[in-house]
Amino acid sequence: MKTLFSFILLLFMGVHAEAKYQVVVSEQVVEEADERKARREAIDQATDQVTLEMVKKEIGADRFDENQKKIDEEVKALKNRFIPFFKIISSTKKEEEYHFKIEVKVSTADLRQVLQQKGLFASSQKTGITLPFIEFNNNITGESYRWWSPVFNVSNELQTLALKFEEELFQGFIGQGLFLLRPQAFNMIHMIPPFMQKTFLTQTEKVQLTNLKKGQLFIDGRVDLIASPLRENAYRIRVQLSCKQSSNGKSVAEVVRTFDTTAGKQISQFYGKIKDLAVESGEELSEQIYDLWQRGGLETQTLQLAVTGNLNHSELSRFKKELSDKMGISDGLVERLFEPGRVTFELNYSGGAEQLSQKLSRMKLNGFISQVVSSQADQVTLEIRAQ
Repeated sequence: MKTLFSFILLLFMGVHAEAKYQVVVSEQVVEEADERKARREAIDQATDQVTLEMVKKEIGADRFDENQKKIDEEVKALKNRFIPFFKIISSTKKEEEYHFKIEVKVSTADLRQVLQQKGLFASSQKTGITLPFIEFNNNITGESYRWWSPVFNVSNELQTLALKFEEELFQGFIGQGLFLLRPQAFNMIHMIPPFMQKTFLTQTEKVQLTNLKKGQLFIDGRVDLIASPLRENAYRIRVQLSCKQSSNGKSVAEVVRTFDTTAGKQISQFYGKIKDLAVESGEELSEQIYDLWQRGGLETQTLQLAVTGNLNHSELSRFKKELSDKMGISDGLVERLFEPGRVTFELNYSGGAEQLSQKLSRMKLNGFISQVVSSQADQVTLEIRAQ
């Protein structure tokens, strides 16, 4: 039996109430006399091939190549988790060959969860746990609610609003294969030190609490209900959220939303719109985070790369482009210091100086001979010679 296959990219997005799908049509050619065996072989080949192509698309070619064995052994074995449907849409026989076109549906959300569980996103294998610190303020009544602060004389309406907002935000993160802790739903105020149970937390304290819960990110934000400037007896709902890294407080994603309600004095009248705002905010915030995570941009630290060698301007520009392409940091390699025979670059890298040194040692740069000559806590020195 001989199996041949080709891969036809007919990708389109389908949006379901809870999931996003991509449908791929794969063309398979199987040399087999028995039609039933040929069909089984074609389906198996198609789902395997689609799995590999989708994984490469999600994590990038470099990370795919580095983890080829793990993907073959562990991810392909779980393809039923993210391929809920497949069917043969056409079948023809030519002599001893069967030609099939097979439609394969892939749940991108479920695929991302599998990749996340297997530690295949970014160079860090952390799962992207996020802890929200969102305050809810009703400026008309003077009430405020913060999950980390003891509740005194706060209406049930404002607390319910906060809980609904948290729930929808959580769903947006899950949709991207990320995980958001739910401190309001699980009354996490009892899980933090008493001296931090106060109205205002510093950024350092938020970082400490996030690390205490083994989080990678935290959300610093607020939802304000103020009097609408457009009409009487109405609210303006304003959402401002910023997601930051727990390692250094650097902002990695931001969302701002504003909505003016119709006339009405009760918060409960606007739960539906508040839910919509939370859904939009969660989806946009998680998409920004996911994109950065996919490209290996989370948990980065600023490192220096000192390049030594007698390179002219043209060679240096070519080296910078080659290195940026190989590492996927086209906008992140910045010259900081020029010296005779030495240029010091600055870049953000998630693996630290040791991992950067190891990666550069293995890397083959077209047109250059390179060698790592030293590695320190925040600097790697690379010797370069043009070929």
